[in-house]
Amino acid sequence: MFFFSKVSFSFFRGFHSFEIELPNDFILLYGDNGSGKTNFLEALNILCLTKSFKSVSDKDIVNERSDFYFLDAEIQNHSLRKVSCNFLKNKGKKIFHNEEPIAKFSQHLGILPCVSLIPDDSDIIKDPSKRRKWFNLLFSQWDKDYLAALQNYQNALLQRNTLLKNNSPFKELEPWTYQLCIYGKILIQKRTTYFEKLHQIFMNVYHQLGNWDDISFSYQKNYTYDDINKDLHFYEKQLKIDFQNSYTTYGAHRDDVIFQLNLQNLKYFASQGQQKTFIIALKLSEYEFLHQYGKTPLLLLDDVFEKLDTKRIQFISNYLHQNRKSQIFVTHPSSLNLDFAPYFIHMNKHEVVKL
Repeated sequence: MFFFSKVSFSFFRGFHSFEIELPNDFILLYGDNGSGKTNFLEALNILCLTKSFKSVSDKDIVNERSDFYFLDAEIQNHSLRKVSCNFLKNKGKKIFHNEEPIAKFSQHLGILPCVSLIPDDSDIIKDPSKRRKWFNLLFSQWDKDYLAALQNYQNALLQRNTLLKNNSPFKELEPWTYQLCIYGKILIQKRTTYFEKLHQIFMNVYHQLGNWDDISFSYQKNYTYDDINKDLHFYEKQLKIDFQNSYTTYGAHRDDVIFQLNLQNLKYFASQGQQKTFIIALKLSEYEFLHQYGKTPLLLLDDVFEKLDTKRIQFISNYLHQNRKSQIFVTHPSSLNLDFAPYFIHMNKHEVVKL
């Protein structure tokens, strides 16, 4: 399993020139709000996945005193010894492997797998587009073929929707519809397999965290691809509706996941506490899922213990300690009194106060 042995951030958010050596351990970053804890995790997420875990553009996370930011990490237990990210406002972003730029960001995805949990992840329960983004990122980190099929499908969808908006002739839509069918079928086959595995892991993790509610989730296909000729005929019959809407109404891009508590929609029938516990279990299931498929990830948990009682904090922290398979980063306003001794980093004004 890989870990970051040293990281440095320059002109990233509130960091000016920051550098720190890190152990392969359960690392607890603590400090007041605005001290740089979340920004620290955000930088690691970019180094792993090329982008922030927040919905924000790179130009908005450059320090106000600069027109660029630079992130760098030294890596242990991996064929990749060093990863860097350089963003300039007038030139864009580049990712470097061992100081050599890579041609495409997709080449980097899955090289340094990562699972993050931030407060905004509660939106996964509420928003189907966030759910699709969530499971596409997870499966793409593990399976390069899934990522390739997803990229091809999304490109075909974009081209087809553009033609629909322009009221283009049917013949111009045909090649893109054909690609939707080919790559859509690959996606739903892989999703069916992976969701079955993920659900098994989730149920085990959920119970290990001390929860015994009747809770579950299920993968919902928007359209079940079959024989290519039947699929093309189906899309042909849908053309009138598609032209009216100016977009493709059926396909793998509209798949969803249904979260349930006592056979009711979690979004409407679960308390805030139950929803938070569900999201924590879901994210820890991602961590275990990637590990079981040979892609043990970094784990980044931002304010995971917020508004939880002492008993729940101990359940989760003990689970993390006992099931730690890689470097884990957790943020909290203060140093916690846990049943084990994590590696503490005290943050203040984007600097380390105490190790």
